[in-house]
Amino acid sequence: MFEYNKAAQLLEVWKKHDLDNGFYKGVPNYPTNTRFVSELNQKIAQESEQILLNVLEGKQSRINPKEILESVISNYVAGTDYTAKEVMQIMGFRIK
Repeated sequence: MFEYNKAAQLLEVWKKHDLDNGFYKGVPNYPTNTRFVSELNQKIAQESEQILLNVLEGKQSRINPKEILESVISNYVAGTDYTAKEVMQIMGFRIK
């Protein structure tokens, strides 16, 4: 599961970036730390259930943390000029 402190750190990096750059890409509807962690953990739980079903059916499957993070962040960039991938880069993730 996703740690509260790690999520708080990621959100702070994003907020500071926006503040330092004058919100030139629009002001996102930032989640609270608790909501962010809750949504990430909910998505991880959903992925875990699907993986268990896949394993039972003999299919290979694994959790992709970057996909989960991108999916949750995409909920907060609507109405701005951000993409979820851009936000992840701001947070320090390497995106191909």
